[in-house]
Amino acid sequence: MAPVPSRLLTSGSEIPMLGFGTGTLGVRSKQTEEEVMEVLDTALECGYRHFDTAYAYSNEAAIGRSLKKWTSQGKVKREDLFITTKLSPDHNREADVAMSLQKSLANLGLSYVDLYLVHFPIGITVCKVKPAVLQVEANAYFQERPLRTFCQENNIALCAYSPLGSPYKHSGSDQTSVLNDPVVEEVAARLHKTPAQVLLRFLHQLDIIPITKSASRTHQLENIQMLDFQLSAEEMERFTALDKGEAARKFSIHFLPNIENHPEFPF
Repeated sequence: MAPVPSRLLTSGSEIPMLGFGTGTLGVRSKQTEEEVMEVLDTALECGYRHFDTAYAYSNEAAIGRSLKKWTSQGKVKREDLFITTKLSPDHNREADVAMSLQKSLANLGLSYVDLYLVHFPIGITVCKVKPAVLQVEANAYFQERPLRTFCQENNIALCAYSPLGSPYKHSGSDQTSVLNDPVVEEVAARLHKTPAQVLLRFLHQLDIIPITKSASRTHQLENIQMLDFQLSAEEMERFTALDKGEAARKFSIHFLPNIENHPEFPF
């Protein structure tokens, strides 16, 4: 299996170009801490070193316990891990940020995190300091082209949550999941890969860092094996043509009442 490449951030840190997301682990999925630790153990065994969590996920403590077990047993060094967590949406005021970070560090049992993101809803247009990383929804159906160009021009790394289009959001819908797109299925079959693998590889070749999610060892391995092949220029062009723009966005802030009246909208 090919090693996970990394990218140098403007902060001076090296970020692995594939992340393991934890937003569905723990309380949200009615999992115990031990069950969350089992998923993390499997991900570490599969070769993941970039882990993405958040205060709002309520799973930092379980993740921290798993990481501590691995570092204390000498299976991995802390400096070989890249840990991201996010500011609680309740703590966006400047006076609350340090306190919120300390809570996350205590939960994780760490003295530092490698990346600390504003979770929601402040965006790039109101930043006083240029961020090293933006994490946004992005996949083959929703390719964020203008934002990608902006990030490239300003040396900002772009991470993608929902890199497979959040197939669970299609339940009961007549919308086609990008995993079932005929072009995706055809390319995957021709390369003897899964649809998920070719979709992740597409983002990787766009210099986007996918944040994958899976509790299954099989899927964790398949996802990381997207590093073992390349898409041709013709295949990249076909995937680029799948972009549906805003029509394919699955996550929106418009569920918040009167969000359009916020002084910093659309963030």
